[in-house]
Parts: sequence; structure tokens; C-alpha cells
Amino acid sequence: MLPRVLVIDDFQTTLDLYHDLLESDKYELELSNFEFEDPTMIEQLKPALIILDLQVDNFNRTRGGQLLDKLKMSRNICSIPTIICTPFMVDIREQENYLQDQGLLIFYKPFNLDKLVQKVQQILETSLSKTE
Repeated sequence: MLPRVLVIDDFQTTLDLYHDLLESDKYELELSNFEFEDPTMIEQLKPALIILDLQVDNFNRTRGGQLLDKLKMSRNICSIPTIICTPFMVDIREQENYLQDQGLLIFYKPFNLDKLVQKVQQILETSLSKTE
């Protein structure tokens, strides 16, 4: 079974970008526009990596943060590597050390596409070596 990467973002164009960047025969890609708000739904997917956008929409910027809190409080999900992708540098910079202490990687939009792809591959290779 191929490792699964779950990408959660509210904009379809951004999900399409992730699809183009990360489509691979080495892992399975699951794209979501926040239909997985319940951590048990994410548990059932068993992702090897989660990429989460903290900016959800112009009206409710906290939705991504609330989902992140739920993920980190869930015993079965909290150990899944998570990459935060966000355009809100000021909001996140205040919390950056805390988030990094939680084992989260942060990419600020617009981010370097090659670096993101390299980091995804590195995380998945590491998680595969742990399961073998």
C-alpha cells in the first residue's frame, strides 16, 4: 500500500497546484477542501503526511487552526507529520516557535515549490523506513 498524503486547502486552484506538484506513483494523494473536519475521518484515511492551509477563507481564518488543534489533540493523529502552508506570516510568526516545537513544518505562501516537494519526499521516505 502506498503512503497517503492528505492536502487540506479551501481553494480549488491551490488544490490543483498541489495535485500537479505532488502527483506521484510513489504515494497516494488525497485532496480536500475541508470535508475532513472530524479527526476520525482523517484517522480512517491513515495519511503518512498532512499538508494543511491555515487560511481557510476571508470570513473564518480560524477554521484551519481549529482543525489543527483537533489533529494535535487526537491520540491517533498527533504523530502524523504535518506541514502548515499559510500566507499569514504575521499571525503565524507570533506562534512559529510553538508550532515548530509541536513538530510542525511551516511554509509561507508563496513558497518555493521545489523545497516543498523535497520536504514531502523526505518525510515520506523517513516514514517508510520506520515502518519497514
